[in-house]
Amino acid sequence: MDLFTGPSLFQDNIVGSSYVAASYLKDIGFSGKVYVIGSTGVTEELDALGIEHIGMEVRRQKPYSLFSKTLSFGGGGGETF
Repeated sequence: MDLFTGPSLFQDNIVGSSYVAASYLKDIGFSGKVYVIGSTGVTEELDALGIEHIGMEVRRQKPYSLFSKTLSFGGGGGETF
């Protein structure tokens, strides 16, 4: 390993946190349903391992309606986000 270039990285050596979480659940024999808070990467990994989940389908149908908030800056009126 060269001090300035770091270790050699290959695609086989890179593991995402979504994969690790889904693999852990499968390894411990988790049999319930997972409530997903995060990105679609989490649901993709759970799907790939056959683990049931809920949570993200609500965000996919109405991406911002669950999280909208009206903010007011000073003189009345507001902006909805």
